[in-house]
Amino acid sequence: MAIANQIRLDDQTIGAFQRELEYVEARVLEKQYPERKAAEGKLFQIEELSIPWAESTTFRMIDGVGSDFEVASDQTTNLSFVDITSEEYSQRIFNFRKGYFFTEKEVARTLHMGIPIEEQKISMVRRVYMQTLNRLLLFGHKQTGQAGFLNHPAWLRVAAPYPLDSTSTTNQILATLNLGARVVMDSTERTIQPDTLLLPGYKYDYLISQVRLDNTLDSTALKFFLNNNPSIKNIDFLDELKGAGPNGEDLAIFYSRSPDTFKARITDPFRYRDLIKEPFRVVRPVAFDYNGIIPYMPNSVCVMVGV
Repeated sequence: MAIANQIRLDDQTIGAFQRELEYVEARVLEKQYPERKAAEGKLFQIEELSIPWAESTTFRMIDGVGSDFEVASDQTTNLSFVDITSEEYSQRIFNFRKGYFFTEKEVARTLHMGIPIEEQKISMVRRVYMQTLNRLLLFGHKQTGQAGFLNHPAWLRVAAPYPLDSTSTTNQILATLNLGARVVMDSTERTIQPDTLLLPGYKYDYLISQVRLDNTLDSTALKFFLNNNPSIKNIDFLDELKGAGPNGEDLAIFYSRSPDTFKARITDPFRYRDLIKEPFRVVRPVAFDYNGIIPYMPNSVCVMVGV
């Protein structure tokens, strides 16, 4: 009997094909993909919730803390109290969708001839998801008004006093690096100490390999800064910082990785939806819900422009 006569996109056929498809999708998720540091959770925490019905979430942005302890002058029980100044914010959730499809002939070849399901479409949708999430995390989304890690209005911003290149002396480079960490500590009265510095990839390579103290081979400027700065413990590179400033300037970012200061929130993680039967094909929808960057501490990140 001809294969064409055996094609029936009924519920039983679609169910059998979906079971085969789910096995292939699980295998594709285990593959290696190009590195996306933000989407992989390597830069800051991504909180995944399972609340697909929600349209928004709320959080409190902390603006201040209580004053110092007071000296006791008698046996009174009158006390001053610590307090946290905060304001509640509501942040919308947006749904992002993609998908792929299989023709009725592809379905028939899999079910009736045992031909494996083509993995390229499945692999591509996973690759595009990581690419989309990475861009959302770093740059936000203009259409929805969501801000990203690199351009969030809650962060501190400061101009680099000297560029991190060959036009600056070693002392000027160290002064620039020290300024970013100090801005965060000064603005929060040292309640927040940045522990991480991100640099554009090519600036990181230059500072870690070429800029040496007093023209010696003992230490590079970046290693010296890491060993002597009281707060920064991690230095990493992020290629997306190149040209990411408002006028195409390079950026450096000083921040605390603690999820108590900020995090990103996904309220309905990436998942495949049930197959949809259409004339001559079946469609596999894929979607996730993204809530954006949640800035609990507005001064916990310093974006340095013009490095």
